[in-house]
Parts: sequence; C-alpha cells; structure tokens
Amino acid sequence: MAPKKGKTSPSKAPALVQIEEQPTVELTYEKGELREYINTSLSDDVLKQRDSSNLIERLLVGSLAFFALYTRFKDLSFPNSVVFDEVHFGGFAKKYINKAFFMDVHPPLAKLLFAFVAVLGGFKGDFDFAKIGDVYPDSVPYVLMRQLPALLGVGTVVLCYLTLRVSGVHQFIAFFTSALLIVENANITVSRYILLDSPLIFFIAASAYSLKKLEIAKPFSFTWYKALIASGISLGLSISSKWVGLFTIAWAGAITLYNLLFVIADLKVSAKQLTAQVALKSSALLGLPLIVYLLSFYIHISVLTKEGDGAPFMSPAFRTSFEDSSIPKQTYADVGVSSVVTLRHVNTRGGYLHSHDFLYEGGSKQQQITLYPHLDNNNKWSIELYNVSGEPFEFVPITDGTKIRLKHLMTSRRLHSHDIRPSVSEIDWQNEASCYGYDGFDGDPNDDFIVEIVKKHSVPGIAQERLRAIDTVFRLHHAMTGCYLFSHETKLPKWGFEQQEVTCATQG
Repeated sequence: MAPKKGKTSPSKAPALVQIEEQPTVELTYEKGELREYINTSLSDDVLKQRDSSNLIERLLVGSLAFFALYTRFKDLSFPNSVVFDEVHFGGFAKKYINKAFFMDVHPPLAKLLFAFVAVLGGFKGDFDFAKIGDVYPDSVPYVLMRQLPALLGVGTVVLCYLTLRVSGVHQFIAFFTSALLIVENANITVSRYILLDSPLIFFIAASAYSLKKLEIAKPFSFTWYKALIASGISLGLSISSKWVGLFTIAWAGAITLYNLLFVIADLKVSAKQLTAQVALKSSALLGLPLIVYLLSFYIHISVLTKEGDGAPFMSPAFRTSFEDSSIPKQTYADVGVSSVVTLRHVNTRGGYLHSHDFLYEGGSKQQQITLYPHLDNNNKWSIELYNVSGEPFEFVPITDGTKIRLKHLMTSRRLHSHDIRPSVSEIDWQNEASCYGYDGFDGDPNDDFIVEIVKKHSVPGIAQERLRAIDTVFRLHHAMTGCYLFSHETKLPKWGFEQQEVTCATQG
C-alpha cells in the first residue's frame, strides 16, 4: 500500500520527493500525541493520477483491445478439427447438453460456460469430440465456442493494463507491458481453443485488479464496497474454474493480512473501524468464493439429470435421483431371507460385490469374487439363513447379528472364505474370498457370515436395527475365521479382468 504524503519526521522517515505526474509515493508518517504513526490513506492527488478514465488512457486501452482482438480472433476456424484438450472440454459441453452425468477433476464453471455458448450456437450434442483430429461437422459451433476464450483473453490484456495503473505504474510502462502480453505466444494459444486456461487466467486477472482497487480505496466508501464484492466474486469464479484458483485465494489472504498490519499501525483508524474491516474482508474474501463455488456445483448437478459414464461412481441413493435411473427408485425396503440383493462397497466406492464363472489362477482356484462398478446380473445374491434350507412362508428380517449365507444367483455358488492366502494380496492378515459349491450342495460352515450393522453410518431408526436397502451400512463377519469381507484399490491381473480385489481381512 502506498500512503499519502503527510508530516514527515526528518529523523525517522526518508524525505519524500514528489515527481510531477508520478503516481507512486513512499510511506509517510504523522505525529500523534505519544508517537509517530504510519498514514495509510492515499491523497486525492495520488488517486487521481492512478485513475485511467481520461481520454488518453481510454485510447490506450482501446488500442490494446483492438490488437488483442486481432491476434486472438484471426482465423479462429483453423484448424477445423479437434485440437488437444478440446477432446475433453468439448466432450463435457456435449454431456451437459445431453444431461449425462460425468466426473472430472476440475470444478464445473468454465465447462458450463462452454456448454452455454454451444447451446446458443445451436449445438444438439450430436458430436462426440472423440479424438484429436476429428473434423468438426457443420452442426458444431466450434468457432463460437473458441470465441469465448478468445474474448476472455482480450479481457486479460485490458485487466493487465488497469491493474498496473491502479498499482501506481506509469501509463506508458503499463501500456508497453500489456502490449507484450498481446504477443506472448502461450497466452495467444490458450486463448484460441476450447480450453479452461483462458477463463481461469481472466478470473485471476479480475481478482488481482479488484484487490488492488480495494487496497487503495477509502475504507467503507462506495468504491471500497464495490471492490470488496468484486474481489470475492472474482476469487470464487477462479476457483470454480480450476483448482489452481485456490492459490489465488491464498495470495489474496496473504496480501490482505499484510495490508492490515499497516492499518493496525495507523492511529487514526479506531478499533471499531479495524474490527469492521477485518470482519467484512474475511466474510467477502472467504464467504463469497465459497458461495460462488457451491453455486457452480448446484447448477452442475441440476443440469446433469440423466445417468452418464460417471453414474457408476456414485452411491445407489444418489443414482436413484436420475431421470433414467437403472436402479429402481422404490428400493427403501426391509431386506429379509430370500431377498435378492446387490451389495456395494462403501469405503472405496469401487462397485458391487460380483462373481462370475471364472476361477482364480492361484490360491484355492475357486470361483473369483471381485468388485464391479456397473450394474450387472452377476452382482445379484440371494440371502439364506445359515441353518435353514428353502424359502420361508413369511417375511423374516435380517437383523444385527444374524448369521447368513449369500448365494450367487447366476452360478448358484455361495460366498466363501477360508484360511488360504489370496492370489494377489498374499499376506498373513488377508484370507481369500471365493465362491464355492456345486449342484445339490447345501453349503458348509465356511459360507457363514454374521451381519454387523454399523450404526453410526446407517440412517437413524429402523435401519440401525435391521437391514434396510440403501439406508443400512453393515459389515460381513466370517463366522469360522473371524475375518471381515474386505476390499481395497488393488486390481486383479488380466485373468481377473482387472477388477477390484475382494478378500477377507483379519486385521485393520
């Protein structure tokens, strides 16, 4: 922060030399009753010199914008094929238009902007953006979609100039620096394609400009409030486009704390005013970004109302909310003896307990047990009591502590474990989980598992006492060996179709 010129102590502060039309000043001090203190307010003369609304500066900004438009918009239609990561971000726009749920490592805001522009251009979501080099058909408004990052690239150049000016840089130095950004090759490139980088850089530039405006504005003035709100929103837009925006929020927090140190030293600022500044800045620079971030995800979830390739990674309860859900919506029911169920692993979200008519190549060489992320008939199991054969004549609920057997519906073999090491995780505390049995075989004690309901993770009420579909979280405790049915991120080799390994763990 550059304070205004005041009364300066010749013994403790350097003399201030004011150069004509120079918008930067040194720290100034004023005499108080007991000691000298730093003056944190900029003079009206300095603020006027940092104002870029005069005719000359408007012409400078206009010329920067004109040449930036030329470098970023010229020949945007070339090439007329998918370039680099347009594969991903064009594809995400298609999924938004088709309302198909998907998962991505980046927050949704910038992708939503591309989808919005695509809709304005009449895109119907009928092009896959499958691979680099695919030629765009006439139905894809790819030029219009590229114009969004190009326009934001122009805005970044303008914001560069304005930020330098409000920081106290001379107008011609600010102009020259911004002109260099116009011809910077990497910035031009990311501004010409359907990528997240140009929106991210623009929102970061907007954050920097707003924060510098906040820094020099008189506290609690209209300009100060306007800059404070703009800073919070800009920070929220940056983190909602890419997680890199989190570093911008950290930077904003650091410089805000640094500037507050000078405000604390200014004896003209009362404790009440200081407290108000801290409270307002904390709320705006942390609260507003959080609101914008959550709002972007609210829109994301609201738009994606159909099952897509990201649906298998979500919980069954979440998947029932899709319009075309492959999971029956009315599944909140009691589970009992002879119920046909699918069991989903909670901790890894790797998928459903699965078996198929293929054998392990090691261990017992019995039928494989895995986790499979997609809905499949091989995920279906029938619940039996360990000591009763045949179906009951009335509903028998499965309560906490019930000893059961799980019979695989497709192969008629039962979930099984024994004191044999798994084929992949060959360690002492891991037992193999397999499917075992044959026609006419009623099972053996190694098929017996005790249901242990995890009350703290189940929905309060009935679901904590007996099995309820979706509402109850439970563990399967092997009666003979004491191990628990277990899974982790380890994958089986190709002979196990690279599906997620299931074992029975005696520890952990």
